[in-house]
Amino acid sequence: MIRHFILKCDHKLSNAAFGDILELIREVLPDAKLPSSFNKAKSVLKVLGLDYTKIDACPNDCMIYWEEHENATSCHVCKTPRWKSKDKENEIQNDNGKTYRIPQKILRYFLIKKRLQRPFMCQETARYMTWHADGRESDHFLHHPADGPAWKEFDSLYKEFADDPRNVRLGLATNGFNPFNSMSILHSTWPVMLINYNLPQMIMKPEFLMLALLIPGPSSPGNDIDIYLQPLMKDLKDLWEFGLET
Repeated sequence: MIRHFILKCDHKLSNAAFGDILELIREVLPDAKLPSSFNKAKSVLKVLGLDYTKIDACPNDCMIYWEEHENATSCHVCKTPRWKSKDKENEIQNDNGKTYRIPQKILRYFLIKKRLQRPFMCQETARYMTWHADGRESDHFLHHPADGPAWKEFDSLYKEFADDPRNVRLGLATNGFNPFNSMSILHSTWPVMLINYNLPQMIMKPEFLMLALLIPGPSSPGNDIDIYLQPLMKDLKDLWEFGLET
């Protein structure tokens, strides 16, 4: 099923095409235990900790409907309605027969705690998680962030954290891009990436980059990006204060 999802992404298959391929495989292999639809197939990813949380947001980047504002129906700053329409005719019915309204904007947060545990669950990657402490060459040249003065200054400030090389050090990066591959359309979607600095030079390989947030367009969040970073910052603070044993 994971390879099926990889093919979907690599070849830009639609959800309908994904479901049709599943149906074809079930016809060829009647005994195969496969989900019956694309939506049910996505539940497989949740078991692996690759699911995400949808958080409604104000289209003007004023707030997200999260924690104490989770049940609000309009923005408490600009008073913009949460939903695209108040008419019940525009409600959508899902597979379970429940109806729901379409939000103006949706932030997708990819939960990081389970994903930070995954490198320790495989022997091949687990041995690299302490590379910065026991596998790095010390020739006084700058090969890796661990060779830089910022890393060393951090170690001197937080000695208890630095004493255990298994503690994960993260970099955060973000930039906007046009997901429609057309320069004639002004649309900017902003992914927020986490980079695992425990690893050696393979840190920038796609399979080791972690997508933490996907901030939708059509406009850039600008200085209001901190509104969208709230769920990620909360989890990072929890990890810093309480940790997560693996």
